[in-house]
Amino acid sequence: MIVYDLDFLLLRIDGRKIINAGFTRSFGAHLHVAHLAHRSQAAQSPAIPAATRDTAGTAAVTNVYLLTDAARSLLVDTGPVAAQDLVLSWLADTLPGSSALCVAALRMGEFDSIANMVAVAAKFPIETIFGAQVDGLGWFDVHPEPTSPGALQDAVYQRMPSQAGISLGDGRTVEAVQPLLRLLTTHWLYDPLTGSVFTSDAFSYAGDVGSGGDAWTVSAGSDAITVDDVCRHLVRTRYWWLPGADTRPISEWLEQFFACHDVERICPAHGAVLDGAGVVQRHVELLLAALHRFRTEPRGYPFARAATVAGGKVAR
Repeated sequence: MIVYDLDFLLLRIDGRKIINAGFTRSFGAHLHVAHLAHRSQAAQSPAIPAATRDTAGTAAVTNVYLLTDAARSLLVDTGPVAAQDLVLSWLADTLPGSSALCVAALRMGEFDSIANMVAVAAKFPIETIFGAQVDGLGWFDVHPEPTSPGALQDAVYQRMPSQAGISLGDGRTVEAVQPLLRLLTTHWLYDPLTGSVFTSDAFSYAGDVGSGGDAWTVSAGSDAITVDDVCRHLVRTRYWWLPGADTRPISEWLEQFFACHDVERICPAHGAVLDGAGVVQRHVELLLAALHRFRTEPRGYPFARAATVAGGKVAR
């Protein structure tokens, strides 16, 4: 069951023509999401090659998730600074009063994963932070001037577990894995209670900013995404290096992961949530088809030239 909170927040940042909109909702009682969307005229700048400019480049969605339970709740990433007020008000409304807060930073090298860590800790004392880096507490104060000195002094930092998982109490353990499809030290999380996998920057190609609730979720009745859409997104973002690469190990890992986990929902760091077992299966197949195409047809791939124009060298 999806519960929608039709409360949009519009912000203007530093006088620039950037408009942020926040949309929050819940999937049942134990999974909540804040979609943090922005449109910017900067994406249409002449500095960006015309071949890589399109309407998709003018919009972006960053997602922050909260897994709740009576004893402990887990915040998955903290969102960009531009949406800090929305994130804090959403947590105030959603976090159970008796629940200790933990945070998992899936991509510690990315600001939209860690930039609000100090602000969150200043308002909601954080029990434990899970991340990939050694001495992780030094990664989170990213502001040029101290904003809340001492906010993290009582937080415990743990390297992201790969075996024991993250316990939320009452037998609920969130599994942390390091996927083969990644850049940086990225992790995925799997929550068996909600059947949700949090895939960081993978499966992040869906969604259309600016519409109502269904635009933030891909379901069986609204799924028109094609293999070409997936390929275009991968090549025009950080996975520009896939054409010509040996993608078989990545494909084998993906097949094994989804065969071994009962996944009802894919929750990426960007874009729409992929909701429903049938939708999940279809998008795993789409990604596998894209990886196969990159390996077998690198020279004929229609979007490789656009990636090269954008500054990436496509592997041959």
